[in-house]
Amino acid sequence: MNINALNDDCLSTIFSYIPLKQLILGRRVCTHWRQTIDNYLTNERHLVYNQSINGTKRDQYFYKYKDNVEALLDLNQFECCVQLMPKLTALTLRGIKANDAMLPIMATNCPNITRLHVLSGEESLTFVGFKYLCRKYPLLTHLDLPNCQLDDDLIHIIATSLHELTHFNFATDRNRAVRNYRLSRFTGQTLRHIAPRIRSLMIGESMYWDEQLIQSLMTSAVRHTVTTLQIHLIKLKSLRAICDGMPQLREFYCSFNGGDINTHENNVGCVRHLHQLKNLEALELIDDGRHHCGINGCHSVYTLSTLMEAVNGMSRLRVLRLIDFDNWHSQKPNIDPLLAELKRFCPHLVEFAISAGLFQLKTESYGLIGLLDVPTLTIQGDSSLQVADPPYSSKHNYLTNEVVVDLLKATKSLRRLKVENSQQIDEEAINGCLEVSAARSRRQIELIFCNIRLNSVSQITTKLPENVSLVVNKDEEVIDLDDYTDGSSSSFDTSDSDSIHLFSDDDDFDGDI
Repeated sequence: MNINALNDDCLSTIFSYIPLKQLILGRRVCTHWRQTIDNYLTNERHLVYNQSINGTKRDQYFYKYKDNVEALLDLNQFECCVQLMPKLTALTLRGIKANDAMLPIMATNCPNITRLHVLSGEESLTFVGFKYLCRKYPLLTHLDLPNCQLDDDLIHIIATSLHELTHFNFATDRNRAVRNYRLSRFTGQTLRHIAPRIRSLMIGESMYWDEQLIQSLMTSAVRHTVTTLQIHLIKLKSLRAICDGMPQLREFYCSFNGGDINTHENNVGCVRHLHQLKNLEALELIDDGRHHCGINGCHSVYTLSTLMEAVNGMSRLRVLRLIDFDNWHSQKPNIDPLLAELKRFCPHLVEFAISAGLFQLKTESYGLIGLLDVPTLTIQGDSSLQVADPPYSSKHNYLTNEVVVDLLKATKSLRRLKVENSQQIDEEAINGCLEVSAARSRRQIELIFCNIRLNSVSQITTKLPENVSLVVNKDEEVIDLDDYTDGSSSSFDTSDSDSIHLFSDDDDFDGDI
């Protein structure tokens, strides 16, 4: 059957599975295709503009001297795309270095945008560009600017110009930010001007102390309206002011310079104040060791009693993440009693993440984690086990290949398993997980292994099941999986990711639009 014999509806359905860049090239086939593709794109509401559409031309200076450099924006290609989508209401730039020149193109071709997500790092729009953006798009409801160097003046302009804003994100995305990235010109004093319509507020990591930021936040109108908050605290004691002043929070993502840093700043036990947030559905606590943990490690801020006090009563909690970033501790609490009671405390839990760098996790601990039977599970290894000097070189590692496979066996509801930061995990765990997943052919499972001991894809000998997607990273470098087909019909999706993903042919294709 000739494809041109299909009606326009069938062609539009087929075109919906084709990446945007190839779709634009398809307009050259014939007049009929051009009209059908144009009609299809005219009705699109959301564009994810990434490197697969734009290309990967980079700024050579920044590419040489900086990490995580984004591709330069191809203005001609960008204009070609947005001209075909006049009804766009949401635009996402991912992996592309935005600039002021794109704004007039947007304003001319897409005047109805209400959601803008610029995921392009700190080198982004200028002060003039932000003023132009606020003037042309006063009805913006969602604005995402992670890792963008906003200062107090820009926050004031955004807060006083965008009165319809309900979601404002200028937080630090550690997966894409350069090391030790912080907002150098943001003190938090202008947060008090943010409009009360804001429901989701994600605040970047400032170089200054918490007092001014917390004081401004507590005197703002959003104090009583925000239900989702992300913040970085230098002193975890500031957590008390947030819990006292914002009991309505439903999602709370908090990173902090944890640890018993010195005799003047003892943060141990401060997490007990979380017990006041009875409405929480998602809680993430990240112990950030970049600014305080040296070669000798530090004390954990967690104790069993304070964690039990904090979690007990959070009956609505669905997501709980207790993880670390570039961190490890010399003294860690045993929280097996909490793990044993967690299902009773939080009966609706669907995601759990925990770090062996923060807590004493032994074989029995991982058994208790398996009994939680959550669909999404993240396990972090203990970074101190990679330190060659005593006493850490003699510490026993309980996160083994057998434990990882047993975790997968125990969690019958598991849909996503992530194991990271453990040099004791190798191809044996991957092969074992693939064998277990193959027996669950009716359930799609995602397996992610980051910073593990795997040097070659040839070490993975088990055939990739059709119901499994596999992602493998090692020390922020992607393991070359190009040769891993093992006779199967698996395909690769590398269009817009820092990792290589393996998908079976039965997986749904996720287009760029």
